[in-house]
Parts: sequence; structure tokens; C-alpha cells
Amino acid sequence: MTGRLHRRSVPNLYYIPYTATMTAPIPTRFNDDELRILDDLVERGVAPTRSAVIRRAVAVLSEAVDRARTGAIIAEAYRDDPQSDDEVAWALANAVALVEAESW
Repeated sequence: MTGRLHRRSVPNLYYIPYTATMTAPIPTRFNDDELRILDDLVERGVAPTRSAVIRRAVAVLSEAVDRARTGAIIAEAYRDDPQSDDEVAWALANAVALVEAESW
């Protein structure tokens, strides 16, 4: 399938057009509930086909794993070299100033 939108698609931020590239089939079995979920996502315009939904899900999962890994690295860095009391006070003062500057 090319990058055409599904005829009933709803504009959204989740749809990433699938460009024509070499693909490899991966035999997979889905139960009825999983197929209903895939069909619902197609109907809601997340992607034009079941396969495109699955490809999108793999991309989203990959991004989530990468973000979690990055978060763990950042947390470890703070454990290895924690902020000083002065740095924490400075960050809190800046956060309070930003909130107070809001027009609400």
C-alpha cells in the first residue's frame, strides 16, 4: 500500500504514511479480540490497514523503549552525581517564578 489515506480516515497525529519499501512477511496469529482492536484502529484512521497499524505499533513501542532507556541513563547520572542543595533551590525558585509569571 502506498501513502494514501484510508477513505474513511480521520485526520490525526498518529498516522504515518507507509512508503513502498522492501518488506518481509512475519507469520503471526491474532485472536478475535486482537483483530477487533486492529480493525477498530483502522476504522478510527490510525492507519489504513491492519499491517500498517502493526508497523505503527512496533514504531511506538520502539520509541517507548528508547525513551525508557534514556530516562534510566539520566536517572543513573543524577544518582551518581546528585544536585547540590544550591542547585535544587535555584531550580525551585525558577519554577516558582515561571508559575507566578503566568497570566492565570
